[in-house]
Amino acid sequence: MKFSQWIEESGLTRAEVARRLGASRGNVGDLCNFRYWPSRTMMVRIIELTDGAVTPNDFLPAAFARASALK
Repeated sequence: MKFSQWIEESGLTRAEVARRLGASRGNVGDLCNFRYWPSRTMMVRIIELTDGAVTPNDFLPAAFARASALK
């Protein structure tokens, strides 16, 4: 499940998700828009917050597409 999809379905705002993750709202927005890969610590927090609904593999398709576009 995409992180942005989980946020929408959870009923939480991005600000609330950011507070629970210990991140800025901008960082949450960047994660939702696949602007960067989450650090290991952030990924653990995301997995815990989403009860495993969002996994590292959910960030892979966008990372692959971005890398392919650079070639």
